[in-house]
Amino acid sequence: MKIIDEKDQELTLKLSYSELLILNNALNEIINGIEIPESNTRIGYSKEYVTSLLNKINKLL
Repeated sequence: MKIIDEKDQELTLKLSYSELLILNNALNEIINGIEIPESNTRIGYSKEYVTSLLNKINKLL
């Protein structure tokens, strides 16, 4: 992974296919695999937001 650009709270990243697949698999486990008590607090985002991000990554893969 390489940071290409950084402005305010937005990053442009260059990821390998393998790195993107790791992120996909980790998010999938968070949403569908393991039960995390207080997941919104522990992850910092709602399940709906994480699911939306997972769906976007799935489309890229």
